[in-house]
Amino acid sequence: MMNVWIIVVVLLLLIPTIFGILAKIIKLMEDKKNEQDVLKFIKNNPEKASIFAIYNDYPLLEYQADKKMPLASTLKIIIAIEFARQADIKAIDIKELVPLNELDKYFIKNSDGGAHLNWVESLRNNNQINQGQVSLFQVAKGMIEFSSNANMEFLINKLGLEKINQVLKILTLERHDPLFPISSANLICTYIQLKNGMTFKEALKEIKGMTYEKYANKAIEINQILKDDKEMALINQLNTKDIYNNRFQVIASQKQPTSTTKEYANLMQAIRKRKFLTSNAQDILQEIMNIIPNEGSSLIDLGLKGGSSISILTTAFYSKDEDGNTMDMAIFIHDPSRMDLLWIQNKFNLFIGKFATDKRFREEVVRTLDVE
Repeated sequence: MMNVWIIVVVLLLLIPTIFGILAKIIKLMEDKKNEQDVLKFIKNNPEKASIFAIYNDYPLLEYQADKKMPLASTLKIIIAIEFARQADIKAIDIKELVPLNELDKYFIKNSDGGAHLNWVESLRNNNQINQGQVSLFQVAKGMIEFSSNANMEFLINKLGLEKINQVLKILTLERHDPLFPISSANLICTYIQLKNGMTFKEALKEIKGMTYEKYANKAIEINQILKDDKEMALINQLNTKDIYNNRFQVIASQKQPTSTTKEYANLMQAIRKRKFLTSNAQDILQEIMNIIPNEGSSLIDLGLKGGSSISILTTAFYSKDEDGNTMDMAIFIHDPSRMDLLWIQNKFNLFIGKFATDKRFREEVVRTLDVE
């Protein structure tokens, strides 16, 4: 009997080592994956992936392009468009100074991968903070470039959610769900636990059964409380481990606004071609959207917004290379099982970059995913 217990103890001591070795092996395997592996995933999982690409204003690739999928932060493009529209008609002043503590009211610590804090640090390093305040334009730029959720939530209130959703009609995005404050929605689980005296499991069941409208309204309700909560008491109370629970995050991802890659690729083309806004509004929008291509890239113009969650990866972009070739593209991945998303996240930009700039790879992708 003593020998059995010795074996059990030894095995228990070895388990962490075994798991550590397995984790290293898995990481090494994933590090070796490349854009070809992303392509294989997309080909083998049509229910989880969607792509629409326009090359030189000609539809190049349509793969599950009419499938509605959750957007994550890519939907911030819509808010940026409404920002540019309102700036153009002087409904807002892009030079208006916004106190950073107004943005802090919407900041959920440890929930955004450091996006908001990285934005603030960038402003500080570039001397763009004036007595604790930043320009409204910098708030919008930070929402896109750094993907600050706090900035997004502030702008939703500044611009008006109803007006933001009206722009969907102006842009003829007929299949696009109405937007709501998706960052405030991260607090829904703990909010209804607190308000209704529920356990985590009870709250999760309640959220699963919510209609889109009810879920959106609950997020709006929380957003408005945060707006008026100068002491940030509620956000600190609700920011518990439950909002990081995988089960809740997967459900929250499924509840997000959805659209299609066809709509977003066409939208990016319209932005690049300056189709639907006045010249001044277009200038503002493209200054918000444009990013500097990587050194050595053949691209000379690039506007991009991506998004991610525990089960979502999305990107929409427009580009132009030094030879004048243009690309407008959207790619959405939604993998509720999360089995592949971690490694795909590390290779996602590699796939997109190769598709945009490498003719051979682009032709291979089109051949592989041509389902007609």
